[in-house]
Amino acid sequence: MSYEDRGTGADDEARGAGAGAGDDVRREDAAADASGRAELARAEEQVGSRRAAAERDPDTGLPALAGALHRLSNLLSAAGNPTGALPPAKEAARIYAELGMKRPGDFQAELALAMGALGDRVADTGDRASAVPFAKQSVRLQRELVEEERPGASVPALAAYLLNYATRLAGAGEAVEAVPRAEEAVGLLLGLADEDPEAFLPRLAAALHALGHHRAAVSDTSGAIEAAQE
Repeated sequence: MSYEDRGTGADDEARGAGAGAGDDVRREDAAADASGRAELARAEEQVGSRRAAAERDPDTGLPALAGALHRLSNLLSAAGNPTGALPPAKEAARIYAELGMKRPGDFQAELALAMGALGDRVADTGDRASAVPFAKQSVRLQRELVEEERPGASVPALAAYLLNYATRLAGAGEAVEAVPRAEEAVGLLLGLADEDPEAFLPRLAAALHALGHHRAAVSDTSGAIEAAQE
């Protein structure tokens, strides 16, 4: 406390203001926690109801169950529960794979999404090497859709899966393999940004940032600087 503050109550007022701000933050955190728990409870309840519906009518119920499991896994992961997030991600991917086998041509986009998410969940548990095949599979599935112009094809999704694949490769110590995947994603996003700058320039910037990191990891300093500047 400065000499001029002595006896004025200024310091007490500052401490009081700080305490009030802290109380506000704690109340906001508590409200966010309560909201998160409520959302998780709703997601778990939805999985239960979708599972019952799938038992009654698998043809219509199983796709809805897989979607509910995917959402539950994402919520558990966001809540900091990687161990709990893994089983629903596995089940969602398994259901979509089985549906695709029964109905060839259907659910490939959903399976690509679920495989990428499963790789993320596996990596979250610390098993980075085992996450790589799932990310690779998501790229393969979406690439087929795009190249064959089939329903569910999405170039932005392919770019996102490529970036995720690059991240999983780098995390597993395969930094050299990560670079071409990130470069391909940047190439796709460059084309998309030319067509719709407002929608895709932010994604392109993020992809270039990631590419710079991947290039730097393999000591490609000039390439990393080029990506960062762009």
